[in-house]
Amino acid sequence: MSKFKIQEKIKDDQHILYLSGKIDEDSDFSIINLKQQKTIIFNLEGIIGINSCGIREWINLMKTIPADSMVYFVKCDRAIIDQANMIEGFFPANSFVKSFFIPYYCENCDEQSNILCERKNESDKTPTYTQTSACKNCKNEAEIDIIETKYFKFLRKN
Repeated sequence: MSKFKIQEKIKDDQHILYLSGKIDEDSDFSIINLKQQKTIIFNLEGIIGINSCGIREWINLMKTIPADSMVYFVKCDRAIIDQANMIEGFFPANSFVKSFFIPYYCENCDEQSNILCERKNESDKTPTYTQTSACKNCKNEAEIDIIETKYFKFLRKN
């Protein structure tokens, strides 16, 4: 299991947070101060999972974000998207998911891969993606490994 880590970077008026590991009861968000930030970017590429205690900690962090801030989420993994689809308020109202991974599965070599999907703007409620993709391992056809109507549900809210 990978220990939860936060790396912060301040660039101009942007507060960029790189999160990695598993979000759980040991995840300490208290070191993050978002009160004076106008633009906050969460890079979630390194998140490998989140449990119920982690969801509680995450929601508490989201509640500390000022309403006049703009929050962007980039490189959201399936673990994050699944929770956003189930938990009201997982992404705050003043946020936008700029990019997220879509899982694909190759039956030939039993390999799962993730392909990044980027949204151009907030009105982009229907992501551009393909039903199949070349497997990165064996180059055969990998198929989308989600139920689209359920997986993309978060786009209607965000």
